[in-house]
Amino acid sequence: MESYGNEKRAVRNEYIDVKVNQNLDQLCSECYQGLGWTLEGTTAGINSATLRFMRDRKIKNRGALYELQRQCEDAIIVIEKLEKNRNRKPMIVSLISGICGATLIGSAVMSTLYSIMILAVLLAILGFLGCGLGYFLYPRILKECSDKINPVIEQNIDIIYDACEKARILLS
Repeated sequence: MESYGNEKRAVRNEYIDVKVNQNLDQLCSECYQGLGWTLEGTTAGINSATLRFMRDRKIKNRGALYELQRQCEDAIIVIEKLEKNRNRKPMIVSLISGICGATLIGSAVMSTLYSIMILAVLLAILGFLGCGLGYFLYPRILKECSDKINPVIEQNIDIIYDACEKARILLS
């Protein structure tokens, strides 16, 4: 209850809990605050954070703010998915390279059992090269993936800040 002089009136608030990756909690906090929400608290989890927001239910232009909020939430979801998928392709290529190298090394060992030493040496060399290749491929492929993903992330961040700017105009 808030009191104004002798008169008391109940303030009805709405609350929302938002769970995001820890690396996006600052962006999400700025986004919701730009939409008229007040940060009540933050709870940190493993690789995630839960942000609790409060807003007056009687806020003006509530419907338009909800539409802008939906746009921001969609953009945050896209950013989260892109960040999660950034390492997927480089990791898969590195693992396949390592598995192929280990298979070749195993084949080299089997070749020694049959006394085929030239084949064993050749397979061992190729196997070690395959195992080591993943180490060098990972950063190169990660850079390529990041170069493709970063513009899309920036575009979604722009969507968020544009929505927050429109919300600021609606709230004033």
